[in-house]
Amino acid sequence: MGKDQSNVVDPGQPVVRDDVLPSGSRFEVADVLGRHVRHARSEQAQGQDFQFALVAQVVTVAGRAVGLAELDDMPGGDVITLLDAVANKLPTAASDDLLPSGKRFEVAEVKGVHVKHARREQAMGQDYLYALVAQVATIDGQPFISPELDDMPGGDVLTLLDAVAKKV
Repeated sequence: MGKDQSNVVDPGQPVVRDDVLPSGSRFEVADVLGRHVRHARSEQAQGQDFQFALVAQVVTVAGRAVGLAELDDMPGGDVITLLDAVANKLPTAASDDLLPSGKRFEVAEVKGVHVKHARREQAMGQDYLYALVAQVATIDGQPFISPELDDMPGGDVLTLLDAVAKKV
C-alpha cells in the first residue's frame, strides 16, 4: 500500500492562502475605520496614493507595520494582494440609502451654509469633507459630528463621503 498523499503539495503548484503574500510572508489586515480613511485622505492631499496610504494604515506584514516607502519597494504581486485584501475589508452598500454596516443614511442637499460651516471646521484642523458630511448626512435619522466618523467602519465612511460628493 502506498503512503497517503492527501497532504502533499505538488511543488509545481503555488500554495494560495488568504494571509500569505506571493513572496511567502504572512500578513494581516485590521478593520478599516474612519480614522484610517481620514489619514489616507490627508496623505493623498500631500501627493500620496490614497489606496497605498490606506494599506499602510491597516496592514502588517510578518508582524510589522508597513510604511508607504516599503510598499514602493515590495514585489508587485505582494502589493496587489495587499490592495485587494484591504478592498475586501470594505463591504459595499446593498442600496443607495444603506451603509455597509446595515444602517440607513440620508444626505440633504448641500447649501452654502453647509460649505461655510465645513470651511470653519477645516480652519480649526478638521478634514473639510468629513465636516461637510457631518453637516448634511444623518444615520438612522440621527445627526452626528465629524469626529465620530473616525470610529465608524471604513466602508460606511467611504459610502458617506461618496454620497456627499455626488450631492455637491
